[in-house]
Amino acid sequence: MGFSTISALIDHVRARVDHSGLTDPELLIMVNDGQRRLRREYPLPFFQSRQTGTISVASPQTFLIPSDAQTLSRLYVYPSGEATLVQGITYFTALEQYSGATGEQVPSRWSQYGTVGYLFPPLTSAAQYEVYYQAAPAEFSSVTASNALLANLPEALEWSTVGEYHLSTGELKLSEQYFRKAADSIKALLREGEWAEESRMSAIPTTPGALRRRR
Repeated sequence: MGFSTISALIDHVRARVDHSGLTDPELLIMVNDGQRRLRREYPLPFFQSRQTGTISVASPQTFLIPSDAQTLSRLYVYPSGEATLVQGITYFTALEQYSGATGEQVPSRWSQYGTVGYLFPPLTSAAQYEVYYQAAPAEFSSVTASNALLANLPEALEWSTVGEYHLSTGELKLSEQYFRKAADSIKALLREGEWAEESRMSAIPTTPGALRRRR
């Protein structure tokens, strides 16, 4: 079953929970809660994005976290044109481990603190970078809105919205039941293999050059 707009999905949810008194604004809140839940729990390829830029020589050495990023997945740095996958680490652990460390041609770790990413130890020269991340979905602001989640996973979004409704009414067992339905519909598609391959390919560096992984 598909829905061309949120209006159609909302009508379907209203009928499914048998609550004609639910208003469109109330249901829009539940739809947005439902899509945030799905996006938080599953790496959906149509919400993957990429940012590129240049990291300059500085101390501390930083790059900006994309403003629409919900979670970061991979960071590639390109010293001398060679793609290097830099491993993530928690910020305060990095501060302890790399306190007083001098610069290197290739950083060993990266970390996020607030809206800024940090390299440890810092690069000795400027380099290009690519960061791959899961973008936070735009919230539905009206009943005429649509997005990639509605277009690709309407059933999962419906189940998740129904789950949010039952969660709001304190019916925890029912909410979990519908959240599982949403999960099952996503997993069924992921098992088909197409999305898994698309997700893997979207995180492969786009700049030519041998790929190195820092340990």
